[in-house]
Amino acid sequence: MTRRLFLLAGIVLLSSCGSSSWFGEDKKVTVEGTRISVLAHDRSLKAEESAEKAEIILPRPEATPRWAQAGGYSHHNMQHLILRNEPEEIWKESIGEGNSGRNLMLAEPVVANGKVFAIDAEGQVSALALADGDELWQKNIKSADKSTALKGAGLAYENGLLFVTTGVGEVHALETENGGLVWRVNVDAPVRTAPTVYAGRLYVLTIDNRIIALSTYTGEKLWSYDAVAETTALLGAPAPAADKGIVIAAFSSGEIYALKSDSGQPLWSDALVASGGGNFVSGLSAIKGRVVIDDDVVYAIGNGNIFTATNLLSGDRIWEKDIGGVNQPWVGGSYIFVVTNDAELVAMDKTNGKIVWIAKLPLWEDEEDRSGKIIWLGPILASNKLIVVGSNGKLLGFSPYSGEKVSEADMDDGIFVSPVLAEGTLLLLDEEGELSAYK
Repeated sequence: MTRRLFLLAGIVLLSSCGSSSWFGEDKKVTVEGTRISVLAHDRSLKAEESAEKAEIILPRPEATPRWAQAGGYSHHNMQHLILRNEPEEIWKESIGEGNSGRNLMLAEPVVANGKVFAIDAEGQVSALALADGDELWQKNIKSADKSTALKGAGLAYENGLLFVTTGVGEVHALETENGGLVWRVNVDAPVRTAPTVYAGRLYVLTIDNRIIALSTYTGEKLWSYDAVAETTALLGAPAPAADKGIVIAAFSSGEIYALKSDSGQPLWSDALVASGGGNFVSGLSAIKGRVVIDDDVVYAIGNGNIFTATNLLSGDRIWEKDIGGVNQPWVGGSYIFVVTNDAELVAMDKTNGKIVWIAKLPLWEDEEDRSGKIIWLGPILASNKLIVVGSNGKLLGFSPYSGEKVSEADMDDGIFVSPVLAEGTLLLLDEEGELSAYK
């Protein structure tokens, strides 16, 4: 039922494959399709001969003490994290209600100061100890009108406050020690993505394509900017990216705006317009994957088959590729990794967009009948492994150097929320509202 709801909502479904043990060293299987044309999918990408000969060199893995907002940092650039080669489940706890016909979990957990914060499909916020999963406190922030469906939420942390956005248009600031309410404001439109915290401001993206800057201290509205509203869009939206005094907002219209973070003054704009072809969903120009800022370059991928690298300061495009996706790209050193709409995990040279290798992921739960299209989330780069998770309950690991599948594990339920990694602990929230920690 839940997967059917995601299809009807217009989420682009991705995929995975493989057959070795996630936790063991049983065998390594080279994924068919690596470094050659992908033949079994709707479109075909090819590794570029000049790029596939390159030796991929990544920065050393580094520990991160927190994952304070969607994408980890405000610029969504986490590089190379640390995770044990064979992580074990250390705890599993329910955070409340899972996905249903009325409410969906869209918010990835956040981690700060040894605590995990998560919100269920009904608006119940939970604080758990990262070490053992012990419940510290719970608070329900749902509107007093119990008949109103939450339909999405988001979380972010900064300076002892947990910020919560909701699909009923409210933004809450809670004390992280006990869940006490510090302030609450209504932004007059549903919010179905996480806010971004940067330099004392909270940047909130509403469903009608408006970005609002609020004071993290008082909730006061500081400025807002309106883009073109869309009547049809994918469920969910990307949290804004912010760095070097600039906030990047990506909208369901396919538009990208660079704005001064302190005033909202526009600096430049661009549009990732659908290139055509495919079905109705793949024809939408919406941007759902978070934009990444790295070395004064903005990397953005749209659902309508366009992936761009743009100069942060000038707005000039550096390169563009005919690749579509709904997940945040992951930058590691001089390379960028992304899961495409055609169920491919792709490695690219970030300086020129050339494809180095391609790993196919299974597109359907039932390949013979081509039914049960799989949603894939990720990747995360951790300890020389690219991690992706799927709605089919699969947790897969790939070599970032070759695209070879090196590990696989089965989860109890499907995953529809992006994975999170902090303090060497991988957190996965499944569709039943069960939060699992691996270390």
